Amino acid sequence: MARRNEPDAVPFTLVAFLGPVPVGCVSVCRDDRDADFDAEGPWLSGMFVLGSARDLGVGRALVRAAEERAAAMGHRELWLHTAEAHRFYERCGWRVARVRSALGRDAVMCRELAAPGSG
Repeated sequence: MARRNEPDAVPFTLVAFLGPVPVGCVSVCRDDRDADFDAEGPWLSGMFVLGSARDLGVGRALVRAAEERAAAMGHRELWLHTAEAHRFYERCGWRVARVRSALGRDAVMCRELAAPGSG
């Protein structure tokens, strides 16, 4: 975890808590990229929310916090690849850059980030 957590740079990992219990996490990194979009980044990675904490907004809050932190660092977009959760990310404002194929290629998605303080 320490290798994936810089105080003011990528990579970083965020952990969500409900009370004292950790219930989810997400990372932003440079090494979990898709070969077809190798020059893009940074990349949202390792999103996980415990089943008992789903449908409570934890995932959305983690994604939003990762977006805000990356924007505060000067990044103008985030990328991710996903095999199953593209609809979740679309609801969070992400756009599809490549649809998932039946041959096992994940969907790739991108989100333009607002500059800090721009709303």
